[in-house]
Amino acid sequence: MARIDKLTKLIAVFDQFHSAIEALDNPVAARLSASWTGIRSNYLAPTEAPRSAYAAGMEQGLRETPLLLGSMPHPRGRWQPKPWQGRLQRITPSSF
Repeated sequence: MARIDKLTKLIAVFDQFHSAIEALDNPVAARLSASWTGIRSNYLAPTEAPRSAYAAGMEQGLRETPLLLGSMPHPRGRWQPKPWQGRLQRITPSSF
């Protein structure tokens, strides 16, 4: 059985995250999702740097996601990243 590397796992996490935020009625979320759709192929077969470098960048992105969500406008005030923080905390580098 082939071993799944960290980058592959992180791509799956980002896929899940961006699928979830597509459901939000929020222009920032829509741009984030569209951006991921546009660059995803670069992560599937990276050529500019080693896979480990891409994975490190994606890990940093995960760590910053709660800050990003907290800055998004929400119809009832600020977007609350609390539900996502628990999910993101379960996906730590030690999980890989």
